[in-house]
Parts: sequence; structure tokens; C-alpha cells
Amino acid sequence: SGSSNFLIVNVPNGKDVINYQVQMLANNETEFFLPLKKVQINNKVQLYYNITNKATLSQLLKNEKLSKASLLQLLGCIVSAFEEAEEYQLEDRGVVLDKKYIFMETLNSEPYFMYMPFYKESSGMKLIGDFIIQLKNDKLLDVNSGEYIKPILEACYDDSVTFEKLGRIIYDLRLPTPLEENNISVKNNNIDDYEDKISNFDDIFEEEDIQELNGMD
Repeated sequence: SGSSNFLIVNVPNGKDVINYQVQMLANNETEFFLPLKKVQINNKVQLYYNITNKATLSQLLKNEKLSKASLLQLLGCIVSAFEEAEEYQLEDRGVVLDKKYIFMETLNSEPYFMYMPFYKESSGMKLIGDFIIQLKNDKLLDVNSGEYIKPILEACYDDSVTFEKLGRIIYDLRLPTPLEENNISVKNNNIDDYEDKISNFDDIFEEEDIQELNGMD
């Protein structure tokens, strides 16, 4: 069999790994999460994420922006990942929404997410809204993105909206509008009023706690 590539997270001392969450991801073949295993030698704990045949979203966006179709497809998968996390009793706060740690299958561009098994509380859809704003701030969205992002952001920061409803909003936006069908562009909607809602990504590990291991059989 071919060799495997792993992303390794060195768990900082004092940070407790929730073992049942690790077991859920180690023993089940999930649709949206990277396979995970925990390795402990003496007091040092490492998390191994299998990233074989995958590239990060960052790498894929090095020379291009996310088109409307690609962004909505990605957001639809994120909503499904949150629903899958709930199904496996994994708190959604552990889902890492960061372009450097979202991995895309090189063959079919399906996204896979890292899950950090440290949390007992939920963050909800606000995480998805923060992620969209981060993409916008990093100038990775196309110029007309304001018009289709606004209803998604409104839903993400509305506590009464369910994941099912957010998924429906995203699905409906994937259908071409009459304007798009006729190639008419619309003045960009302003979504800057959401800027103050974004919370900084809660860094649970430092950049130096992460390493990559290639060519492991």
C-alpha cells in the first residue's frame, strides 16, 4: 500500500483531550472529518490526522478566489459537517474552520475538517459566520460576493436559525438567479456591518505545535 501523510498536533501540557471524542473519530468512518488517532508516549500526547492525498484550502486559493459556486458548495459541506458532528455527539466548537486547516481531496475537491477533541460546549453557527468574514478580510471572495453572503451571515448570527434552515438558505442561493442567467452584475452589497461580530479564532495551539509527517507506511 502507498505511504500516508499525517498532520500532527502536539497537545500542550494541561490541555485535556476528551477521549470519547477521539474514539468517535477513530472508530467511525465519517463523511467530513479527517481520520484521527491519539498517540501518547509517557506524558506527551499527540493527535495524528490523516491528510493523505489532500491539499489545504489555503494552497488551493494561492492564485485564485473562491467563486460563488465553490464558496456555496464549501459552506453547504460545513453545515453538513456540523450536523454530522452533532450526530456523533461532538461539540461543534471543536470543528476547525481555518483555511490553513481545511483539507480538500485532491481528486474531487471534497472538503475534510480537523476536529479538536477538547471542548464540552457548542459555538453554533457563529463559527461559520466568522469563517466567512475571515475569507472576505483575506480577499478570497469574488467582487460580487456581498449579494449572496449577506443572507448567510444574517442567518449565522441569528440564534433562532437552525442548521437545517441555514442549509436550505445556502442551497437556494446555489440556484442561478435571473440576473446571473443574463450575465447582469449588481452593485456589491455592503456586509461591513458584520465586521464587529467576528471573534478572533481561539488559538488552541501555537503554530509550532503543528508538524507534518510524510511518507509513513
